[in-house]
Amino acid sequence: MLQVQATSLRDRVEQSLAEGERFAAGWASTRDGHPAWRVLMSSPRGMRALTCSADGELPSITDLAPAADWDEREARDLWAVCFAGEQPARSLASHTARPEDWMTPVSGAGVHQVAVGPIHAGVIESGHFRLHVVGERILRDGPASVLQASRTRACSRRARRRRRDRLRPASMRRLRR
Repeated sequence: MLQVQATSLRDRVEQSLAEGERFAAGWASTRDGHPAWRVLMSSPRGMRALTCSADGELPSITDLAPAADWDEREARDLWAVCFAGEQPARSLASHTARPEDWMTPVSGAGVHQVAVGPIHAGVIESGHFRLHVVGERILRDGPASVLQASRTRACSRRARRRRRDRLRPASMRRLRR
């Protein structure tokens, strides 16, 4: 783990990226009772952690490594670590009561909301989701494409039935009229 000054953290990350290393993770923790910010860089040679004190405002690295965005937002929400120039400033983990403060706004022509749920995942709680869909890509339009699609489905159903009937023993085959 390499200890760096908070003011030189951004320069060290930029240098590491220029040398071919990649951003792997960022997390906040405590060191001797004080908040610390750690950045993990990876390369074929191995992993390297950069650490600095998070007592003051730290420079954001999201413009250098976009994958650091959620890590910085989480550190701000859970550890009160401040980053200069961080965008977007929406909360990641601690949401306010107003959805406009933490939801991504979607508007415009062709925007639809699709409600999905409840989804029962077994051991965990069921979930309700609201997806925003912007438009739809239509490959072919018109009655000919609809007719062709229905013919294709009918043909594939018949072919599946024939294959299934060939594989079943004669005593289990359905009689067709």
